[in-house]
Amino acid sequence: MRPGPSPIRRGLDVLVTLADWACYGVLGLMALVVCVEVLCRWLLGFSIQIAEETASLGLVSLTCLSLAGAFRDGHFLRVDALYSVFPHPFRAGLQPVFLLAGVAVTSIYLWQLIRLAADSFFRGIRSDTALGVLNWIPQAVMIAGLAVLLIVIVSSFVISGGEE
Repeated sequence: MRPGPSPIRRGLDVLVTLADWACYGVLGLMALVVCVEVLCRWLLGFSIQIAEETASLGLVSLTCLSLAGAFRDGHFLRVDALYSVFPHPFRAGLQPVFLLAGVAVTSIYLWQLIRLAADSFFRGIRSDTALGVLNWIPQAVMIAGLAVLLIVIVSSFVISGGEE
């Protein structure tokens, strides 16, 4: 009998699945806002004035929250045309280097985003639009998405030892 996935792998799957479900919720909200906007313009002749901002915040949220799932499923952006030219032993040697580079870049970006969100939170900065969203709210969603990505990259390196 084959053992099932490790508790760490199951925990990561739950974490990534939660991020995926958050993406579905954001996508549903974006679709609802766009439908309301279309109906208001068509039937009532006015705009609700928040559709563009809501769609752009949704797009940023979708992008950041979907990064971990894309990485886990092997759909993350990688230069496969260049990568596939190398023989397998060389590719296996490059994998830990790529994972460590991913950890470094994601960590730096996450750290700077945390600093930005903290500044927005403590200063109470709002967007200068009709919706007037507190800037730290979409920044917190971006932080959550990047944090899950960082956890998945680090665990991928630890579990697989950096091998394909």
